[in-house]
Amino acid sequence: MKKLILLILVLCCCACSAPLDKPDIIEPEPTPEVTLNLPAKEIAESTKMSESPITPKNLDDYMFREDCVYLDTRYPYQFYQEGAIAGFLNLPFYEYIADFNKEVNALYTITKIKNEDGSIIYAGDPGSFVANYEESDDLIYDLIPQDKNILVIATAGVESSYFLNLLIQLGYDPAKLYNVGSFTTGMGDDIAYRSYTDAKYLIHPMELYDTSISYNWENLTPITE
Repeated sequence: MKKLILLILVLCCCACSAPLDKPDIIEPEPTPEVTLNLPAKEIAESTKMSESPITPKNLDDYMFREDCVYLDTRYPYQFYQEGAIAGFLNLPFYEYIADFNKEVNALYTITKIKNEDGSIIYAGDPGSFVANYEESDDLIYDLIPQDKNILVIATAGVESSYFLNLLIQLGYDPAKLYNVGSFTTGMGDDIAYRSYTDAKYLIHPMELYDTSISYNWENLTPITE
């Protein structure tokens, strides 16, 4: 009996020590990253937020792309005190890019222009931006690449429309220019980005203390009439 028990123990030990055939381990395939193609604009020349296929509602689906530039045209203090969108760069439109007031040292003055044939280019439309400095156009070309899609947001979508019209005036492809609408103040069915509770890339407001912002134009060459 003892020999039988001993034999069983030996067999068990041998069985336990014998190498087991390992099953083939199937590594899970990585889930491909889904990247949506930018939707084409129905009216390529339009810079209206109401005619843009990218809006605050679906903007999160088109963020952080290498083929896009993201610009916020609000005043700098708005950018901080009202909040912002991660990935958007602040490029103030008024007082920096353009202004209706000739006395403001912006790169361009916006004005209504009457052509020789009697036709009128209204202020804010392509052709209505008059350079204040010889370097104005080159600065825009240096700041904004022409081979990428430009997504622009504003307080209510107005400044972004003006800015895109300037780019069209300078020869940028209108089909690549998207007015993605309002960050702060929605209009009608166009809800502002910060009003969406599920906005994934919202940066909350911050308070600024003892902050001043100024632009130095000393190295630019004024255009005198």
